[in-house]
Amino acid sequence: MIRTICLILTTVAVMLPVMATAQTTDNPKQVRVFADPEFIESGLFKYLAPRFTLKTQVRLILGDQSDAQVAIAVATGRPIAQRGATIFAVQLIDGEHPG
Repeated sequence: MIRTICLILTTVAVMLPVMATAQTTDNPKQVRVFADPEFIESGLFKYLAPRFTLKTQVRLILGDQSDAQVAIAVATGRPIAQRGATIFAVQLIDGEHPG
């Protein structure tokens, strides 16, 4: 239980600076995110998204890779989670925003 809480807090702390700079131009309180299918299937995105929104007031919108501002994929960018031998990382795709 404590390990899970530490993982969540670490993930939010790592994602916060990247996600904060990737807000959409249409709505600065939303970020378009592409997540690796394996990350989504693990249930971690579904678990973390509402907690991230609650803490930051920024809503994560799951979308296509071509439309995303942030990507969560296997071993590209800043590591945020590990499942077995697979390491997931967050990477800023679109650095332009109105803030």
